[in-house]
Amino acid sequence: DIKNLKEKLMKVSDYIDEETQGIQHLTQKRNAVENEADEVGSLISTMRDKLSGIDKIIEDEGKRISTFKESRKTSSF
Repeated sequence: DIKNLKEKLMKVSDYIDEETQGIQHLTQKRNAVENEADEVGSLISTMRDKLSGIDKIIEDEGKRISTFKESRKTSSF
């Protein structure tokens, strides 16, 4: 019966090895997804900064146009 016990223990050991490999694989996948999520977050932040810069440029240009129009009105009188 020791032989029987040895076989069962070997099967349990193999099962544990397979489960360990599966867990390691899932951990690697999770890490990859987390890294991609970080990259996406960085891209979104960069895009937000760029859009904010564009908004500032548009606002400044709008002010220049308004100032120019006002100066044309006052100079035409």
